[in-house]
Amino acid sequence: VPEDEWAGDVSLGEAIANNQVLVLDQHLNPVPDGVPGELYLGGAGLARGYLGDARKTAAVFLPHPFADGERLYRTGDRGVRRPNGTLT
Repeated sequence: VPEDEWAGDVSLGEAIANNQVLVLDQHLNPVPDGVPGELYLGGAGLARGYLGDARKTAAVFLPHPFADGERLYRTGDRGVRRPNGTLT
């Protein structure tokens, strides 16, 4: 997607230190810059789950496909990583 097409999009910026924002496809593979995908959050700031709601936790806290023993949070939101590393 050409950079000028993002002019009206809201920038989400970049992940803060020790956290990750991944843009993945339906198979949990990274999508190329400029291609929309689903946003997943990971890293030190990630919660352990929903208090008292194991079913909801299991639905959105998934094993991290690239880091053994870690998890990702499936936001349900769509986003695009720009070539400069920022997210929209």
